Amino acid sequence: MAFSARFALGGLGLAVAYGAFHRWIWVCQFRAMPANRGPFPRPWRMLSAHALTLRRLWRFLTSPFRRLPDFYIAGSMKCGTTALYSYLALHPHIVTPMFKESRFFLGMCGLRLSTWRYRSLFPSYWACPKGCLTFDADATASLTPNLAAAMYKRMTPGAKIILVYREPEKAAWSMCAFRSRIKCTPVCGFTFKQMYDLEMRTVESPHWAEVEQLTRALDTGACSVTLSAGVAPCVLSSMLMRTQRYADILHEFQSRFGKDQVLLVKFSDIATNTEATVRRVFAFLGLDSSIELPALKSVQPEDVVDLVVTSEKKASIPSAEEEALLKSYYGEQRRRLAQMLNCAEEDLW
Repeated sequence: MAFSARFALGGLGLAVAYGAFHRWIWVCQFRAMPANRGPFPRPWRMLSAHALTLRRLWRFLTSPFRRLPDFYIAGSMKCGTTALYSYLALHPHIVTPMFKESRFFLGMCGLRLSTWRYRSLFPSYWACPKGCLTFDADATASLTPNLAAAMYKRMTPGAKIILVYREPEKAAWSMCAFRSRIKCTPVCGFTFKQMYDLEMRTVESPHWAEVEQLTRALDTGACSVTLSAGVAPCVLSSMLMRTQRYADILHEFQSRFGKDQVLLVKFSDIATNTEATVRRVFAFLGLDSSIELPALKSVQPEDVVDLVVTSEKKASIPSAEEEALLKSYYGEQRRRLAQMLNCAEEDLW
């Protein structure tokens, strides 16, 4: 066969392989981040999608040369994790990952959860040398804390965990106001009761038993596990209430990592005592906490980045019926958390 013919066949093979990877990686992206969904990106129409595909491909190919996280911000959602991420990124010895939220447990790197795939999201050894730290600030890990804790322990047994929390009723209401405004999602325009009912319908889903089965596999020595395609939609339908089940989340991480490796951070401390809180986190991570910091802005409602939102305004406070529903749902979690932290319920927040 002539050289030109072999070259043409080789080029065709590469094009087909790239096309398959492009489609696969965007299916993963839309599965993990359905709110970002738009027209399916085609290489000849969207240069930005093409560039992201190439970045993800390069990172997969160089995965063996990439760091795993030294610590995790594992939740919870609407509790200031985005603000804390930006504050920690100011430290010269902290290197940020590719995405603020890896959404690894929602299938961002495919349904196979393995160390090799997870590494692709983090900096290389030369970009994050010895003495520097990198991290994952995936608050969606709080939706499946058993699976996240087991996987983190399997991959990085010496890692440290940071959990941010606030009054669960306020966090859930904030999540409702946030999600109801995002277009291209099933819950756009939903009321709190509609979101609550949707989540309650997922409680008996067999996918939660599947998550528990995968957790046991990791706890008993499995190196990787595979999600079914239905797990991500089920978990994403539970974003309203489940992410504020702080007692469950804390138990899963402390039982695997120990109390000394888990730091609880109050949302109120980030909001009212920002610099001291950030320095306390630096000290927990073993970093120099006396570095000079710029003026840190107080926590603001999370910006809606890359999302198309409605302009419709929602009620700023829950009704008496909604407040009673929230308090009833989180009552046991409050009591358990107070017992775990050895304090009164009113002192938790």
